[in-house]
Amino acid sequence: MNNKDKEEYLSYLIIHKSGFYPAEHNWAKTLANKTPKRLFKFRNFDKYTFEMIRDNYAYLSPIGGLDDPFDCLTSYGIKTPKSSDQNVAILKRIFELINIKQDREEIMNLSLSSLDSNGKLNLDEFKEKLNKIGAFDSKREIEDYFAKIEKIFVRIKAALESDRMKGFVAVAMNPTYKVGVCALTSKRDNKVMWSLYSREYKGYCIEYEIPNIDEVKYKLFPVIYRRKIDNNITNKVLQHIFGRVERELTQGKSRGQLGATNEIYILKDIDWSYQDEWRLLGDAKTHFKGLKIKAIYLGFKVTKRNEIRMTKASEKYGFELFKMKTPSGSKTIKYSKIAP
Repeated sequence: MNNKDKEEYLSYLIIHKSGFYPAEHNWAKTLANKTPKRLFKFRNFDKYTFEMIRDNYAYLSPIGGLDDPFDCLTSYGIKTPKSSDQNVAILKRIFELINIKQDREEIMNLSLSSLDSNGKLNLDEFKEKLNKIGAFDSKREIEDYFAKIEKIFVRIKAALESDRMKGFVAVAMNPTYKVGVCALTSKRDNKVMWSLYSREYKGYCIEYEIPNIDEVKYKLFPVIYRRKIDNNITNKVLQHIFGRVERELTQGKSRGQLGATNEIYILKDIDWSYQDEWRLLGDAKTHFKGLKIKAIYLGFKVTKRNEIRMTKASEKYGFELFKMKTPSGSKTIKYSKIAP
């Protein structure tokens, strides 16, 4: 998936919990098919290797222990864009969404001229300006119009002050030891990852089957790779909330950046894009159960002892076992099946 598809997928995960509008059914069906059927995990042999296989769990490491020290760093407060700019952007989008017969651009410009120094809309001043130009034919029309605007801002305010949003912000401000992640990839035959994460081909790669169940789907996210990363919590919260409002106003025809809050933990610099990573997210230092080991692939430098132990585990727990062939005459990675 490209970044646009991934952003849509994040919105799909949020909406999936609450149900879809009729306009979203085909969109949702398409995105549901983008959930991967299998993913891979590179590991070195350590004291947890056979415990993880026996108990069938994936460990969620604290985000602070990831290999990229810049991963998931966040900031808080509206600095860029500044508060007034943010409100101007919101107002412009509101005028795009509200269905009115009058000159939308003229009315929008009047509203922007009614912003105070902090970027807050002065509704009384705005009403007075509308009356002067005779923008609406009747008092009822103007009252209906303001009712729509007020309803939108009430929704935004309620979402910002909800316990759920406050809890999200509290964790996002300092996720280092609270949020856990298990890094997976769609690429089994990535030579760089075999070298870095499997101790230069002495380790192994697990192939997981990804079941199509909510317990897994809602915790599994594609990593988005960008050159410029905005991990400002305030911006992400506002983008998410207005995405919710936009979705309601358009009955699911558009969603803005509804999945923005999910991006906090899955944005990485484009230099890491070779990983094509998917992340299991949850509480740090916990065991995630729900993935099934389909196969394990051993590096060609695996020790004889570890190969024997893994062969016994394969026979006992019922997964296929392969070993990478020693490179010879070709740059293509090849495997031979050794169990069961």
